[in-house]
Amino acid sequence: MSAYKFKKFILLLAITLWVGFGVKNIFADTNTGLASIPAISVTLVPNPLTLPATGGNVTYVYKVNNIGAIPLNDVTIVDNKCNAMSGELGDINNNHLLDVNEVWIYNCTTNLKQTTTNTATVTAFANSWKAIDQYSSTVSVAGIMATTILSPTLPNGGKTPNPVPMLPNNGPNPNTFNLTFIIWGVLGVILLILIVVFLLTRKKNE
Repeated sequence: MSAYKFKKFILLLAITLWVGFGVKNIFADTNTGLASIPAISVTLVPNPLTLPATGGNVTYVYKVNNIGAIPLNDVTIVDNKCNAMSGELGDINNNHLLDVNEVWIYNCTTNLKQTTTNTATVTAFANSWKAIDQYSSTVSVAGIMATTILSPTLPNGGKTPNPVPMLPNNGPNPNTFNLTFIIWGVLGVILLILIVVFLLTRKKNE
């Protein structure tokens, strides 16, 4: 093998390895980014759903579920119509983290005098990302039927965070990294094609 052909071989090998590692990083970064996104779900059930005209006490039971792939910390739940929120029940391993598929239960009791719609909002964090979900329900006074407003649901019946998990202002954005790797990968493939065409054309001319 001549020195010229050997240099061409080394050049092509280096370019192929560069493109290969670029494509590998695209998939690795995409999978890591998706796996690191936290997701949380909250539902609430009021008891009772209806009250007489004089009103009365209502106890809300909240179920908070980690529907993502990573444990959540700093879980906080608030209700815009009920302030006496209890502590969570359901931290099975007492690690103060809402683990995957773990359900935490809260309750709150308040006195209602009129038909009231309340909204529970739950937030949590993981890897500098914030997950949030809401659930609303209406308790009717004077015997009017109550209605429950569900958060948007997925086709398989699972709830999606509303709004979707969002980044803090200083949080990482995997989409930016993905776009960068994709651009470099495409440029690498184009460059490799151009070099191969150039070398084949030069070989024919020789």
